Amino acid sequence: MKAFALAILLLSQAAPSLNGVVTGQIRSINGGPAIGVRVVVMPAPNSASPETGFGALDSISQTDDSGRYRLERIPPGRYIVAAGLINSLTYYPGVRTSGDASAIIVGPGGTVTGIDFALVQSPGVRVSGQLTGLPTGAPAGVVRVGLLPIAGTPPLPGPMPQALVQSDGSFEFLRIVPGAYNLRVSGAPPTVTRRVDVQDQDVEPFSLSLGPAVLGRVEIEGGGSLPPSKNAPPGIPNPAASLGVRALRPDGGSAPSPPLRTDGLFLWLLPAGEYRVAVTMLPFGYSVKSMSYGTANLLEAPLKIIDPLPTPSQDIRITLTTTAFEVRGRVVLEGESTLPDLSGAGVLLQSADGGVEIPITRDGRFTMNVTQAEYRVSVTRIPSDYIVRSLTHGTTDLLKAPFTAGASGEIRITLGAKP
Repeated sequence: MKAFALAILLLSQAAPSLNGVVTGQIRSINGGPAIGVRVVVMPAPNSASPETGFGALDSISQTDDSGRYRLERIPPGRYIVAAGLINSLTYYPGVRTSGDASAIIVGPGGTVTGIDFALVQSPGVRVSGQLTGLPTGAPAGVVRVGLLPIAGTPPLPGPMPQALVQSDGSFEFLRIVPGAYNLRVSGAPPTVTRRVDVQDQDVEPFSLSLGPAVLGRVEIEGGGSLPPSKNAPPGIPNPAASLGVRALRPDGGSAPSPPLRTDGLFLWLLPAGEYRVAVTMLPFGYSVKSMSYGTANLLEAPLKIIDPLPTPSQDIRITLTTTAFEVRGRVVLEGESTLPDLSGAGVLLQSADGGVEIPITRDGRFTMNVTQAEYRVSVTRIPSDYIVRSLTHGTTDLLKAPFTAGASGEIRITLGAKP
């Protein structure tokens, strides 16, 4: 038995030496070395796959600065070699389809050299440019650009290519396949776009004007972070709470709302005009304390955007405030010491501005910070065999009178069994 185990061990150690190697050089469509291009080897069509459990791609490499590549750890078998992007591969000896490819034989421990060929399909090119009009102080990533294929261009695998715009306005896409695209700017009006025609070589850098672009920030009075988002829109870096900002036109329409980051920063791309600025989906307990654009008080006056914007650039500043008071209390059971299961039960506080529900813990306690207001208090989802006997705060009967947040003392809720 020991001898058998030793034989298996020796075979497993020797197995890697049976793998082969394929080397060669890839040339670009223009004849020069194809640099940084992915090269793969895969089982030849209609040939038996090696008995090694390898997948469709048995080895992957990338060309160096001279276009050379080296594919290693290839089990013995019959293969084809391809280079380029997954949706625009060129197969050895320089053909477009796997059916026209020439197969190579990799022997045990052998090296196949001289698998050189030129690309007949673009491995993707560089598209770069510059957004002009970014306000001073705009950080990298506050805006994104994307390339949307125009009808007639084969759809790209995966999501639309996107690139972060740097603080100087520059952006760069890599490995974009030939075709016609529209460059779109996140949060910009549909007019802020540019057609980009991609051929078999890098696209010359170009510029695109954003038009009026205003930097803004939402902040909490006294510091602190904005509440995190539970439903973050896709593709937005560091999304903030569900709150947002809107620019309402006199005709009742509105401009696109900018993505809001967790640090409260946003970049607003607004056509020239006058707008009333509103903050939407404020978290419970928050209110807008101040809102300004330069010296203009946006709580009283409209936001006036001209094209071009004045220099130096001005920012929109929105300050939120909250005055929180602790509400605490306890649920007890009439005549008994052990509470029923209160899983899912809560205490609902309802004011003129909305409501909030406070969960009840296993021991019957509840606590939460709320803004100062008058609240109607009720108990939700208690077990069906029980009713609320009394609900008090000090000497105040909360079944008849409202509760005022900020008053000291606990809320006491007494449950009793149904008669």
